[in-house]
Amino acid sequence: MELELILVQKLDKAYPGYWDGGSKQVFHWSIEHRHAGRNKKGEFVRVGSWDANTWFHVALGKTDKATLGNARRHLQAVTKVPCEFFYITR
Repeated sequence: MELELILVQKLDKAYPGYWDGGSKQVFHWSIEHRHAGRNKKGEFVRVGSWDANTWFHVALGKTDKATLGNARRHLQAVTKVPCEFFYITR
């Protein structure tokens, strides 16, 4: 069984949002390889979080860590509250 690399986003405090279960502080983002594609800019893949009830496309990197790095940069650009990021495997 292959380990899956997960990007964890931890907000400075819990916030309410469009997700189930009330306010949340931690979100786990993973790559969905079955939702990969190609366009004129290159290959892309869907990254999502069931915790955040959100999915988006990012450029496919040479490794899963590079792909999640693209996702991290996207999340840093759109997240309006202070947060930190780190990786885990499961």
